[in-house]
Amino acid sequence: MGESPPGREPPFPGSRPYRPDEAAFFHGRSEETRSLAALWGTSRVTVLHGAPGTGKTSLLEAGAYPLLRETAHDVLPPGRLARHADHPSGALPESGRPAYSLLRGWLPEMPPTAVADTTVGRYLDELAYRPGPVLLAVDQAERLFGGCDQDGHRALLDDLRETVRRHPSLHVLFSVRSGHENEIAEAFAFAGTAEFELTGLPAPRAAGAVGAALESAGRRRSLSRAAVDALARALGPAPETGEHAEEGEPASDGAGVVHPPVLQHVAAGLWRAWPEAPFLGPERITRSLVSDWIAEGIWKDIAWAAALTSDDPQTIAERLASLGREPTTPPLPQDVADVLTDRHVLLPARNGLFTTASPRLAEPIDALSRRAPSLPSPSFRAGDWVAAAAHALDRCDTRLARQAALTALDLAEGMGQGLQARILLGDAAYEAGDPAEAEHFYAEAAVLAEAHRAGTLVGALLASVGRIQMARGETGEAIQSLSWASARLPGDGLVSRELHRAFARMSGGWAARHSV
Repeated sequence: MGESPPGREPPFPGSRPYRPDEAAFFHGRSEETRSLAALWGTSRVTVLHGAPGTGKTSLLEAGAYPLLRETAHDVLPPGRLARHADHPSGALPESGRPAYSLLRGWLPEMPPTAVADTTVGRYLDELAYRPGPVLLAVDQAERLFGGCDQDGHRALLDDLRETVRRHPSLHVLFSVRSGHENEIAEAFAFAGTAEFELTGLPAPRAAGAVGAALESAGRRRSLSRAAVDALARALGPAPETGEHAEEGEPASDGAGVVHPPVLQHVAAGLWRAWPEAPFLGPERITRSLVSDWIAEGIWKDIAWAAALTSDDPQTIAERLASLGREPTTPPLPQDVADVLTDRHVLLPARNGLFTTASPRLAEPIDALSRRAPSLPSPSFRAGDWVAAAAHALDRCDTRLARQAALTALDLAEGMGQGLQARILLGDAAYEAGDPAEAEHFYAEAAVLAEAHRAGTLVGALLASVGRIQMARGETGEAIQSLSWASARLPGDGLVSRELHRAFARMSGGWAARHSV
């Protein structure tokens, strides 16, 4: 697989969503961006929903949010119910992780310890007194209705619902996978909900979006009109030879719907092809070439699934290809299927069966099962493993989180990545009920944070150690750790409460011993 052209970053994010600072490269969704922004700006509750991989997060972060911010609306950065590896679980209130994750997205400039010491309701109560409506978004909001931390998500949903009920000036957008829109509508029935469904891109618009992104990156004239049309045909449904078609000519006009992750694979292939062909003509953009680009992207997804599950990538490729031939027997192990679902290669299982996320994946997957032995194995960096550990903890898979964080620690390229890996190792142990290992990694992280001059993080880590010591009955040691934490976090509510509890326990024990 080729590398990016020297000196330039590709204008395509790959497997992750577009960010607000990449709005200039986000094309093909102008109509959806305007419509969603209008709903969000005028409705108390807006529900953005669509199938996995349709680009909901990109539309929100690189479409509607930047547009509203430019038009002087009072709009917060989108918040997401996904873990941030910058604050230990041991220093959060019970069931406080979902609320912290959401607030961290809304308040990216605020120190994590300050975010951890507030609540969603308290923060929104303050915002509600601003003049005019205040717009806020909750991404991946389907987690409010399930997942492993049910108590935390239930508490967060109750807090959000009651706060929105109190303050009509708050306009909340919830982004959810299709199937959860009715749950949002029921929870916020008092405010009424406006719905916006997102689907894939029509092939001509998808091809035009790629060409526009290349132009935004300074590659003018990289795709001619004829080349865009050729790409649209190559992205569309499989050619069919009908009785009214010329021999070998497709009966389809290529106007199928393109799954955005497929488009990202194709865009990456185009970017790699640039040094060899600065002006790509339509004769170069064939269906087989586009299928090769898609296959290369899927191969990276398969390699990642293999790395996470210790499976063999060629075996995964062969099993994936057999999905279309054996629809009644899911041939993939559940852990592999879960990873490929997260990477939008598969759709979430229905009735225990998995299907590919897009019909356009069938040809590349089938070819990939034969090409796999000759393909190079992609390499992954520490940051990939840090993200994997955080994602595993969101799913309460502490075993996988520990494995991924240990790998990140081995591959860490600097003190910052080593610090993140140790925090996640501490979190995995803390949430798995292994206090000794949690204390070990939190203490190691505190030493690194001290060397980093990250005093507030040191305080949070020492608070985590102190709480673990309290739970083990080591009151004297807990008081020492919490006192050190308090010196770095003066006025922190959680540390103050824990320190007060420790002193009360100590004095209670002393009184009991001396009352005889």
